[in-house]
Amino acid sequence: AYRVGDHKLIFDRNEKPKFLFDLKQDPWEMVNLVKKEKELVAKLEQEFQALKLSIETDPVNDLR
Repeated sequence: AYRVGDHKLIFDRNEKPKFLFDLKQDPWEMVNLVKKEKELVAKLEQEFQALKLSIETDPVNDLR
């Protein structure tokens, strides 16, 4: 999962966006917005992938 502000994007095992919730409006995570908010999903997915890459390529994580 990736959370930014009030939005939480949850991925499936293949790292495809599966759920998007607006936690301010829907704290119980009952309304999936993944199909309704496609632009936001794309933006958050791109941010998540960039963060993941920065973690994977951080020299601190080099275990060689």
